[in-house]
Amino acid sequence: MSVDVKRMSEKTDISIERIKLALGLETEVECDVSHLTTAKEAKQALEDPLSRNKQALVMRKWQELSAEEVVRISTREQAKEAFGDTPDYSEVEVQAMRRWIELCSTAEEAKSAYNETSDGREEEDLAIQGLSVFFPVMVSD
Repeated sequence: MSVDVKRMSEKTDISIERIKLALGLETEVECDVSHLTTAKEAKQALEDPLSRNKQALVMRKWQELSAEEVVRISTREQAKEAFGDTPDYSEVEVQAMRRWIELCSTAEEAKSAYNETSDGREEEDLAIQGLSVFFPVMVSD
């Protein structure tokens, strides 16, 4: 049976993408991610209801943009923003934290980075390791 997907969408307020997905009509990915130019944009794009294929494309683009941004980090502020915009549980998230810690010059700055981490995650370990350099053992004479 053929379905007029456009008309069905108009009459039911169900998106064309969702109808195609449910009916198995989505044979090719019709997702253009070229308009996404920052990790923040890609992260926001994932909040839109997308098919699994489109989610995968956007996720790959998000990873790619995040990695590019991490390479360009030159300030703690950029590192904090990049860390917040990277995909959770990703290698690029760990790289952003590593860069953030490298840019910390005080214990307070490193503690601020630590406060953004989650319990038991690799970036938490990195933040603690970075923070530890500000607490050397003092040797008395």
